[in-house]
Amino acid sequence: AGDGARVPLLGAQDRGSQANKPTILGKVFGGGHDPDLPVSIPDMTAKTVREPEPQVPLGLEVVEKELETADAPNVRPSVPHELERYFRSSFTSWRLTRGKNMGMGALGKASLAPCGNLKGQITVQEADKHDAPIPLTDLYQPRPYVLRAYLLRGFSMQPKDSNGLVDCYVVMYTNGSKGNKQGLIDDVKNVKMKTLNPSFYKCYEMPVSLPGDSELVIEIWDWDKVGRNELVGRTIIDLENRQYSESWRDLPQKPIEIRQLWHPQSSITQGQLEMWLDIMTPEEATSIPKILISPPVPRNYELRVIVWNTKDCAFRDAKMSDIFVVCYPEGKAPQKTDIHWRSETGEGMFNWRMVWPVTLPYKIPRLKIQLWDKDLLNPDDVIAEASLNLAGLFKKAFKNEDTPSFSVSKQFIALTHPNYFNGTKAQGQVEISIELLTEAEARSKPVGLGRSAPNQHPELPKPNRPETSFNPLNPFSFISKVFWKQHRGKAIACCVCLLICVLIPIITMAIKLARSVVPI
Repeated sequence: AGDGARVPLLGAQDRGSQANKPTILGKVFGGGHDPDLPVSIPDMTAKTVREPEPQVPLGLEVVEKELETADAPNVRPSVPHELERYFRSSFTSWRLTRGKNMGMGALGKASLAPCGNLKGQITVQEADKHDAPIPLTDLYQPRPYVLRAYLLRGFSMQPKDSNGLVDCYVVMYTNGSKGNKQGLIDDVKNVKMKTLNPSFYKCYEMPVSLPGDSELVIEIWDWDKVGRNELVGRTIIDLENRQYSESWRDLPQKPIEIRQLWHPQSSITQGQLEMWLDIMTPEEATSIPKILISPPVPRNYELRVIVWNTKDCAFRDAKMSDIFVVCYPEGKAPQKTDIHWRSETGEGMFNWRMVWPVTLPYKIPRLKIQLWDKDLLNPDDVIAEASLNLAGLFKKAFKNEDTPSFSVSKQFIALTHPNYFNGTKAQGQVEISIELLTEAEARSKPVGLGRSAPNQHPELPKPNRPETSFNPLNPFSFISKVFWKQHRGKAIACCVCLLICVLIPIITMAIKLARSVVPI
């Protein structure tokens, strides 16, 4: 990087698309994680059920490819876990202990206690070959290096304060500098107050000697105004395993990694840390300036989604469904359409507008779409759902701030349900269009929710639903659209009979009354 260069970083919206692409890691490290390679940090993600990959709306596939190609020379690669999961270390570590497994320990218990680690390498070679994989002179002669740790953001920190938040700051040291104030970084002056997702965006630099300062410890602490500060969690990076790994040294750019934070008294992750690490010689550190990293300046937009129609909706009731649609961007309140009652064909007509304010960059750029069946006496049923990946749309808008609006053309989105056909067969389709406007453009073109005023940009007419679509709780609708249509003749006959039955007694009584009157 040149003097004062800024390198665009992959944000959270890009990590979602990178997380399920092992081929990217294969290109970077020459292969994925070796299942036989022991990993010191448990993979907590293996216990979660992964959602299906979100769909990319038509028209955005080309946008994403164009943005990816344009950013390729400048965007730093990213991996969704600790970097050591994806390359084989040149060394093996053995834990050294003192004491006995069994015997006369305190109260007859085992007295084993850790007292260090032994790191080494064992190779088996042919008798006439004695080449060491790593030159021994490199191992026996410690050399000075400069370590640069670029800390970007923290996620999902474990709360420590009574308000359910954390006042975060960074502590960093190597195993050879923990008692030495010159080698210890204690950044208590830069506390990120009252947050569970702190933004650091800072480069920490320290001198190290390798081999020697083998482990880098990065800790996140909670600052307390009264009382002692508390450890939130820590992550440990083996510097020797990286520096003496060819796959690490051959990387032109060290990838951003997501590291889990652990507490010695808990087996549950205490949060995640987004960062990357550079190890340089003193000469390289002098000639290469620190990369300037800073959080992107947020910008406000308005996301507008119009639900036009539905089709091929599966029936959850007998031969019909009372359809309505729910949409929401991740992290926003859901909005729903009115109800298309008594759909006998799986089709629904809505012409319904939904609006949300959003701030870019957006953490999880996904739009959830759900089809529901309204029930009057029981809980509503989910017919199907889909997740749309709007990363391309949001990235395009953020990169082109002078363009007032961006849109995704009207199209049908297929929705599935995991309990039907293993989530592989569509249970319905929703026709939507999407528009993203800058805050100024949205103010100049105001719109109302649903079909309410101001109904413009575009004007949404009331849907022309069939006569069989009505609210069964409305008695007038029931009489006019069902009873009258199916039993018109019988109703007329009954009315005539009732009229006759009422008129005959009246006429008879009138005649009797007239005869009983005596003329004067």
